Amino acid sequence: MKINIITINYNNAEGLKRTLDSVASQTYREFEHIIIDGGSTDGSVDVIKEYVRQVESVLWVSEKDKGIYDAMNKGIEIASGIRVVNALNRSELVEDKHSEADRPKHRGVENKELPEYLYFLNGGDCLASPTALESMVEHLTDCDIVIGRVYFSFNGKSISTSPLLSEKDMSLYNMYLRGINHQSAFIKRELLVQNPYDTSVKMGADWKFFVQAIVLGGASTKFVDAIFANYDLTGLSSDTSAVRQEKADILSSIVPERIARDYLTIAPHYYEVVRIEWLMHHPFWYKIYRGLTTFARKLERI
Repeated sequence: MKINIITINYNNAEGLKRTLDSVASQTYREFEHIIIDGGSTDGSVDVIKEYVRQVESVLWVSEKDKGIYDAMNKGIEIASGIRVVNALNRSELVEDKHSEADRPKHRGVENKELPEYLYFLNGGDCLASPTALESMVEHLTDCDIVIGRVYFSFNGKSISTSPLLSEKDMSLYNMYLRGINHQSAFIKRELLVQNPYDTSVKMGADWKFFVQAIVLGGASTKFVDAIFANYDLTGLSSDTSAVRQEKADILSSIVPERIARDYLTIAPHYYEVVRIEWLMHHPFWYKIYRGLTTFARKLERI
């Protein structure tokens, strides 16, 4: 099974090196690694050039882009042969007159079998272990999206692990509250070609993609109890109110207003809803919570 790993980076040479080292150490080698650098000036390009000497099947480009999702879309285009990377490592669009069968492929060299699945591992993120790819590939069958788990890390230290998702989590309600980390998902190439990331969205275009593909589009999913990667939270926006507002705006644009209205009512109480849901799944603590709230109400009446 041939897969594409897509890594985007901008002025994060240290984090990029960690990412590339984790890929270079993989026991499974049937992958092509596409690196999209946004024109970094901090030595990231030198890191990439050194990596190219160690690993075969690396395609990279360093040029200005319009943000994270524009860079991710460039990676999708290169993985699909829509965009080629020439010997100068500059990306060029291929005219649509070519069919997928005869379209020129990467660097204008020989035609290659296109990978079925794409996997995004951004600069700073790392594969969980040297056998991570090997353990993942066995689960890549005919499903549109294969979803595993990730470690959440901050400044190089693991702080928690994402939960194992299931089909019940793929409802609009659960996706609105949580979503899917793209570092935990292998996605069929055709699905991303047909539905590229919305570059008008700053922080949640991957969330929008998953909602449209799975909840609204009915894409098939498979869930794997395996840690795929270390997801680096360093530098992640701490403005949760902005993230929630963006998700609300996305929701209003993709579902009818009467449906969106209910979810927008939930948004201001996000953390309270998550807390109650957790308590509902932990009966002991739920009983204590109910007892304390009942006692508090009695005190208010005194």
